[in-house]
Formats: sequence, structure tokens, C-alpha cells
Amino acid sequence: MESKLGDFNLYDRIMGDVCANVMTEATYTDNQIYLKWFDPNDCAQRVYFHGAAIISDLFNQNKICTIYLDMSLWKYIPFKIKNWKRRKQIKWVSENKVPLTATPIRAIIDHIEGFNEMQPEANAIWQDILDKYYEPKKGD
Repeated sequence: MESKLGDFNLYDRIMGDVCANVMTEATYTDNQIYLKWFDPNDCAQRVYFHGAAIISDLFNQNKICTIYLDMSLWKYIPFKIKNWKRRKQIKWVSENKVPLTATPIRAIIDHIEGFNEMQPEANAIWQDILDKYYEPKKGD
């Protein structure tokens, strides 16, 4: 079996799928972006966050479209500090405030992984997308 790691065409298709899913999910929640059960330690969910940021930028060119993060407040604070440039764009929300129509991120990611046949190297692919596009390491 040939490795899909480093296939930039696949990475572009994955990001297209992520952005399409963010837009679809936003239609279920009155055009608001909710990341339900967001885990900032999961590289796939961080890629999904970056896709949500792209869509948020496209939704409102003139004013900021908010991304609501359903996560532990103790994880949210360091995540917001780490993503300081987007501080006005992201907000913490408790689980009981998330609309019932919002789909958990992990379910969406599992669907994307199955559709693009990313297993068994899915985690390596998500991490490579982060490293190449969104979170390059210092000195690279």
C-alpha cells in the first residue's frame, strides 16, 4: 500500500472537505460556527479549527464572524492565548449553550477520514497538514 503522507493534492481535498463541512454545519446552527466537543490536543481537530477560521473569514468580510468553542474553560484559556491573532474571532461556550443540531467534531473528522481513505496513517496526515500549512515550527 502506497503512503499518502506528503500528497499535497490529498491535503487540498481534505481541507476542501473540512471547509465544506464547516459551511454545512453552520447552516444547521443559524449561520454560527460551533465546534462541539473541541479538543485542542487533537491534531485533526486543530486542522478543523483552521478550516473554521477560513470559513469565518469568508462569511463576514466586514465584521468578524465568531467561532464558538465548546471545550473545558481550562483548555480554552491557553488555546486563546496561543491563537492571540484570532482572539476576537473565538469565544468559549458551555456545552448546554451549543445548539442540539451541531454535530460533534470527531464524528465529522471520522467521516472525512473514511471518505478520503486516510487510515491507518490518518494522525500522521493531520499532523503533516498542520506542520506544512498552519502551524510551522520555528526555524522552518
